[in-house]
Parts: sequence; C-alpha cells; structure tokens
Amino acid sequence: MEQEGVSIKVAGGLKGAVRVASFDATVGELRAEVARLLGLSDPCSVKLIAGGRNLLDDAKALRAYNLTASSRVLVTKGAAAHSADVAGAEAAAGAEEVRTAKLERLRAAADRMAARGDGRGLTDRYEFSLE
Repeated sequence: MEQEGVSIKVAGGLKGAVRVASFDATVGELRAEVARLLGLSDPCSVKLIAGGRNLLDDAKALRAYNLTASSRVLVTKGAAAHSADVAGAEAAAGAEEVRTAKLERLRAAADRMAARGDGRGLTDRYEFSLE
C-alpha cells in the first residue's frame, strides 16, 4: 500500500526523503517530522535550509518557500538553533524599521527646507546626522 502525501528530499543531518501531507503543510510540521526521524525530542534543535534560505517561520506553508517535489532541504541539528535564528531575525527586522523611519523623517525635513519660499532653504548650512 502506497503512503499518501509528498516526499521532500533531505540531505545533511538526515539523508533520504521525508513525507508530509502536502506542500500546504507547515515548516513546523516538516521540522517535527525530521526531529522524529532523527530521534530528537526538541524540534527547535533542527535547522532547515532550502534554496539558500533558512526556513524560520514554522507557521508558513512549505509552498510559501517555493518548495516542490524537486527541492532539496538541508538539515542540520544543534542546541535550539531555530529559536536563536528567529530571535536574531526579529531583532534585525526591528532595527531596519527604526532606520527606515529615521530616514523618512530626514527626507521630509530636507524636502520642507528645499521648498521654503524665503530663500533660506539651500543657502544655509545644515548638518544632519542619523543616530
């Protein structure tokens, strides 16, 4: 009797293929299945990489990472590697948002100064700095 679902080829810490229900299955489901096959009790200690991208978001569908039947996923294992990667990615995203907001405020100030009607906009010396 043939198993239902799709096979995803894996390499690295686990070789062969891992079966999941479909490409609509989540990264978390794939991570849990890989951890089970490796005999690990903590799925968070499994790191998954496909197409050069870390599969960090356990809630995302495999399809969202463009995984297909011909995809190969690299499996590595370590102590809570996944949760550290997620924390680092969230911190980087927060820092990028702050930087973007500062740049938008700086541009708005420069635009207002350039639009001044009193002739002082571009003749005065101004120093801008991003902290």
